[in-house]
Amino acid sequence: MAFPFILIAALFPVIALAANNWTEPCHAGECQWNLKSDHASGTMLLSGSNSSISDLTPAGGWTIIDCNATAADQEIRLVCHDPDKCNHLNLNGAENTVVRLPDDCSSEPFAVVSRIWKHTDQSIPASRRSVLQRRGGPQSSVQGITLSTDFAATNTSQHGNVTVFVVGSSMPGFDNLAQAVPGCNTTDAIMHPSQACNVSTVALSIFSGSGSKHGSFSLPATTLQTNLFKDSFSCPQSGAIPAFDGSISVDLKSTVTGSIKYAVTYKTHLFIPDPTSLKLAVGFDAALDGTLSLNADLTGTLSTGAIPLFTAGLPVLDFGSIFKLGPTFNIYAEADASLGTNLEMDVNLAYTISGGQLTVSPSSSPTSGGSFVPGKSNIKLSAGPHVSADAKLAAHLKPTFEFGLTIAGATPASVYLDLDAYAELDLSLTAGVTGSVSPGSKGSNSNSTSTHADVGGCVDISTGLSVDAGGKLFSLSTSITLFKKSFDLFKKCFGNGSGKRDFHDVAYGRRGHARALSPLGHNWRRRHHGHGSSRASAGRGGIVRKSNKGLSCPTSALGALSSIVSETVDVSR
Repeated sequence: MAFPFILIAALFPVIALAANNWTEPCHAGECQWNLKSDHASGTMLLSGSNSSISDLTPAGGWTIIDCNATAADQEIRLVCHDPDKCNHLNLNGAENTVVRLPDDCSSEPFAVVSRIWKHTDQSIPASRRSVLQRRGGPQSSVQGITLSTDFAATNTSQHGNVTVFVVGSSMPGFDNLAQAVPGCNTTDAIMHPSQACNVSTVALSIFSGSGSKHGSFSLPATTLQTNLFKDSFSCPQSGAIPAFDGSISVDLKSTVTGSIKYAVTYKTHLFIPDPTSLKLAVGFDAALDGTLSLNADLTGTLSTGAIPLFTAGLPVLDFGSIFKLGPTFNIYAEADASLGTNLEMDVNLAYTISGGQLTVSPSSSPTSGGSFVPGKSNIKLSAGPHVSADAKLAAHLKPTFEFGLTIAGATPASVYLDLDAYAELDLSLTAGVTGSVSPGSKGSNSNSTSTHADVGGCVDISTGLSVDAGGKLFSLSTSITLFKKSFDLFKKCFGNGSGKRDFHDVAYGRRGHARALSPLGHNWRRRHHGHGSSRASAGRGGIVRKSNKGLSCPTSALGALSSIVSETVDVSR
C-alpha cells in the first residue's frame, strides 16, 4: 500500500530544484537552503517580495569579517565588495529584511536585519584587506548589522510577509534520488499549485519501489528484562491461616526490533507561523516478542505507571529557529492489576508489523496502513482454588515514536505514534467446585496440555495491538486510534454446580466485548495516565496487613495452586 500522494506532491517539487548555490545571490524574492546531513535531508524555500529577502554571502556582494559561527542573534561586521550586488539590501530599507547567511558565520541559515549602521571599528584583517581594497580608490567602509531570529517581531508593513516551505525526511540524498515532476518543477507551482501539479498527476513515492529501504533508520535490536512491580512482606498468622512470607512480582522480558523513515512538509508565513500546516508521513516496520510473568500470593491492587525502558534519538531535521523536527524512539511498559487470589501467569506478546504507514495533519484526519500480524503465544495460568475471588490484569509494552516540533524558536507542537502491545486477564473463581478445563475458544489452533483443577469460574486471557497517534498538534485531549485489534487466547467457563456461570455475565459487560478496567484502556499512556481502583474481593474479611504499595495479606487460606490454562495458541490462523 503506497503512501497517500498529498505529501509527496509537495515533497518532490522542492527537491527537484537546485541544491545550495553559493554563486547566485538571493535577490529575486526567493531563497533556498538545503540541509547537510548523512542521515537526513531537507530543503527550505523562502518566497516574498523582491525587497523582502536579500543575501549577506559573497554571492550577494558582501564579505563578513567578524561574526560568531555558533550564535544566532548577534552583531556582525561586514564590507561591501560588490556595490552592484550588495546595494540590493537597501531596497526599501535594510531593516526587516530576511537575509541568507554563510554556513561559517551563524548557527542559522536565515535571520532578520534589525539594524544597520557604519561601524565604529573600521579595521579590516590583513588577510582580507588586499581583496577588499578598491584599486586606486579608498577602502570600503565597514558596516555593522544586528541580526535577529525573532521573526514574529518583524515589521511586515515594510517588505510584506515571507512564505516559507520546508520539506525533509530521514532519508538522505534526495537530490540524487528525485526526478523533476512535470508541472511541479518551478517555485510558482510550489507556492501556487496548478491543475498540472496535484496529487493525481504525481506518481512518485519515497516510501515505495526498489529503493524503499534506503534511508530507513534501523532501531538497535533491544532486549529488555525488566521488573515492573515487586513487593514482599511477612504475613502473620490469622485464624486458620498460617504465617507466611508473601510476595508479588510482575516481570517483562521482551525483544524489540524495527526501522522507521519519515517525511514532513510545512508551509506557512515566516512571521506568523501556523503549525496546522504541517504534514507528517511515517513508515515503520517492527517486531515485538515478549513474555509477561506474574507471580503473586498477596492480594489488592497495583498500578506501576508508565515505566521508560529505552530511548534513542532519530535523525533530526534542523533548519534553525525557523523549523526543527526532533524525533526519538522510546519503549515504555506498564501494568495494572486487581488480585483477589494467589496467582501465577505467563503470557507471550508477539507481533510483527510490516509496511506500517501513518500520515498525520492537523487539518485532516490521519490515515494509516500496514500489516499487523500476531505470533504464537504460550499461555500458562495457575490460581488458588479455595476462594471465591476475582483477578484482573492489564499489561502494556509500548514502543513509541515521538516528534518534537520547534517553530520560530518555540515548541508549539508534538506528535507521537504508539505501538501498544497489551495482554489482559479477567478471572472469576468460585470455591468448592471441581471440574476439568478443556481448550478455550482457540482450541482448534492450539496445542493444549491436559489440566484438572478443583476450581470453577470463568477466565478470559487476551492480547492485542493498538496503534495510536496524538499530540499537541491536534489540540485533542485524547489520542486517535489508527488500528486496534484484540485476540482471545483463552476464554472459557468451567466447573459444575453453582460454579458454572454464564461467561458473558461474569467477565463481560456485554456479549462479545471485554469489560475494560477504567484506567487500563489503550489511553493508559503516561500523558493521560490515571490510577484505577478495581475491586479486590480479598478485602471482604478484613486486612491482616497492608503494604504501602497497596497489597495486603490474604484473608482466606489460599492453598496450593491449580493449573487452569497451559496452551500454545496461534491466533493468526
